[in-house]
Amino acid sequence: MTRRVPVTAVVVAAMAVAFGLTVPAAQSAESFDVVVKANPVSLRMSTSEGTSEVSSTALLDKLQSAEARTRISISRSGSGLARERLLTALGDGAFTGAEDRAIVSGSPFTADELAGLSGVKLVGVPVHAVGSAILLSGPGTGNGQPAGFVTQFIDPLLGFPDGTVEVDKLDGPHPTDASTLQFKMPWPALANQVLEVGDTTWTGMPGLLASWGYAIGDDGLWRKPGSDRYLALDAAPLFSPRFEPSSMNLYVQEALATVAPTIWRQKFAGADPNAKVPAPSERFLGGSRSSVRSRGMGELVRILGDPGYLRPGGGQPTNGTLVSAPMWITKMVHDAYPDVAGVRALQLSVAELQNGAGQWTVPTSDSITKAIAAGGEQPLYALTNKVPDAYPLSWVESMYLPSKGLGIDEVNGLSAYARLLVTDGQTVVKGDGDGVLTSALVNKALTAINDAVTSNCTAADGVPVTQKESPYYPPAAEAPKMAALSAQVVCGTKVAIATTTTTSTTAATTTTTAATTTTTRATTTTVATTSATVRAATQGSTARTTPAARSTPSASPTVPTATTAAGGPTTVASTTTVAAVPAPTTSPPTNGPAAPETAVVRTVLPLGLPAASLGGFDRFLTMAMGGALLLLVRRALLTRKRLAT
Repeated sequence: MTRRVPVTAVVVAAMAVAFGLTVPAAQSAESFDVVVKANPVSLRMSTSEGTSEVSSTALLDKLQSAEARTRISISRSGSGLARERLLTALGDGAFTGAEDRAIVSGSPFTADELAGLSGVKLVGVPVHAVGSAILLSGPGTGNGQPAGFVTQFIDPLLGFPDGTVEVDKLDGPHPTDASTLQFKMPWPALANQVLEVGDTTWTGMPGLLASWGYAIGDDGLWRKPGSDRYLALDAAPLFSPRFEPSSMNLYVQEALATVAPTIWRQKFAGADPNAKVPAPSERFLGGSRSSVRSRGMGELVRILGDPGYLRPGGGQPTNGTLVSAPMWITKMVHDAYPDVAGVRALQLSVAELQNGAGQWTVPTSDSITKAIAAGGEQPLYALTNKVPDAYPLSWVESMYLPSKGLGIDEVNGLSAYARLLVTDGQTVVKGDGDGVLTSALVNKALTAINDAVTSNCTAADGVPVTQKESPYYPPAAEAPKMAALSAQVVCGTKVAIATTTTTSTTAATTTTTAATTTTTRATTTTVATTSATVRAATQGSTARTTPAARSTPSASPTVPTATTAAGGPTTVASTTTVAAVPAPTTSPPTNGPAAPETAVVRTVLPLGLPAASLGGFDRFLTMAMGGALLLLVRRALLTRKRLAT
């Protein structure tokens, strides 16, 4: 039984083949290049008092030497206010205006603070190892007057003080650099001074008094040998905390509550064993004798440089001021208050504090680094743990970046600054006496930065790409450690690319087999490529292209274009780096040189015709076959007609 094919269907099929009509192939996905544009950006961020003005300026100057200049305006508002400002800016889930885009805080976000965020997370990046010194300014009057202790005189006839008060001038040259006199200060003595309980006189600091030539006599009074004047011990130094909520306040109080719990409880509970004792806070919870608290680093310099500044009595002689501050501030104080005509303007001293190993230590880059190396991000680790030569008042500050909300240029600029902080920035801050992050913390920071770039970039409709270079990075000469980093994630911009068609034709050949009278013809081979579709790379991977077919060796990559503010296309200038996109592997043609492996062919076939392969499409040969089919159909029709008659 012979199955008949409807003549109409055969005719339609033949005509379709004859005229080369095919179903168009599906168009390729969106076609674009990914470029990292060198767009300068300006933004604001708040930091705590950890990094010095000198270090910050030096690092920001390095960013200015980059191809894409990043201008960051830094506000030193203290950790508490910095976190509050960032939370306020993220309250509606997006930034508006000149709000802080990131912060550096020595105190972590609390669970209650994070609970108020909606749809956005905060990425913590450890960037700075810091230590707080306990500095003593004075004794002295400031205001250019000789520095020294307040002394009194006991009238030998009356047997009690005669009421005269003098200043016992300190001897020796005034240090003109950051060097300071060191004195041992036991934790209970510091707790008494800060919290204003117990013994708040100089007797709690005998080492300091002895270093200045004083000795205690049988009568319990401190005098210099051969002097009839004695120290007015009731005029003890006052502790000046930070006015703003700050990590300096928090960690000093946390240390006192840990190693001097009896004094801490005495301050807040007195003799009541059932009274609730508050936990240490960024707000100062100590005494109230102090009439001034520093508002920012500028006023702290004034308080240290002029011990009589805004004290009771308006500049009357005082036995000094105690503060919690980083060591780098001492140079600022010495520069602001130099000696005048050989008269010592002030005396700065730094307290030696006892660590968990029982050693007396002062904050240096080495002692802070040892504490961080042992405890990582756990603050005050060396306070209660035996870490040799480590400074107990040490902790790590972190930069906090939102997981979304930053623009493409903003996240590129901020990530460049963060990477600079944890690489070449460590050398800069070490010169100011701050600690150095361990390699483990640096690696953690780099991973966190990549996470922040990836999430913000994707949310901003950018494409995260992984590469070693970025126009936001300073030149290698300015930041060699940064240049030596492995490939890091940066945010690229999608740029539409033009499309063209590239074809090559191979001549047809014919092979005839007599026995079967079957003719086989090789079809024309068309080599074309659809547009490479750039996929958004996940963290730690590069942007990839997916070729739809083999690329031709003669095709040239098109020039990526950008869009101007007026909407017109502009060619991307040399200030744009193109993300590395590997070309698909192809076999070299037999009639020409092999194509370079890095070539990227960006073309599309207008009608979406299938690529040539075995059984591919040749227009002329196919039309010939269609004509043959029409002749066969005509013959079949004539045969049926004769049979019918």
